[in-house]
Amino acid sequence: MVTWGELALLLGATFPEVTAVVSYVGSGVIHAGFVASPLESENPPAWTYQGKPLLPYLSFAPNDVNQSRSSIRETPGFLRVLAEEELVEAATIPVERIHGSVLLISGRDDQIWPSAMMSDITMRRFAKHCHPFRYEHLCYAGAGHGIFQPYWPTTVHQYQHPVDGLTYAIGGNAQDDAVACADSWQNVLAFLAESLKAD
Repeated sequence: MVTWGELALLLGATFPEVTAVVSYVGSGVIHAGFVASPLESENPPAWTYQGKPLLPYLSFAPNDVNQSRSSIRETPGFLRVLAEEELVEAATIPVERIHGSVLLISGRDDQIWPSAMMSDITMRRFAKHCHPFRYEHLCYAGAGHGIFQPYWPTTVHQYQHPVDGLTYAIGGNAQDDAVACADSWQNVLAFLAESLKAD
């Protein structure tokens, strides 16, 4: 069982011993790695296996960073990349290889990247390939990127990245994030109890 974002889906699609996946604010598409500046034109792969990129990956389309703004919203840059249908198809994670159930959790107001849209890509791929296991997407309208376990503070909606030192918006608001954290956690517990029960 693995439980985080893009990596969770990649691990499930790569290693057949993984039989349950929970993807928090993740992506059904492989993206480039993070670099020291969001304006760099060349991005290395984020995920490799045995020294090679797992799939073709999408390079971030940078925003025109306005330093006068309090924080950077990266979602518009990702949306520009996701409009390239052929590139997206090539970089889509082959989630149909996952040997078990999958639960996706996203926020519609995610400003780090459009996790709701990218989880929808995953759902469409499951349907296209008639995935024989359970797959479900919990999408919370007012929540941002900060959907975690419940009862953590939900009042911080931006952060300073340790690599580039810039401040990024994560989206959402305190109330909707708190609801998303509490509701999704109950669903995660039920999902794992069902998916990992002994045959």
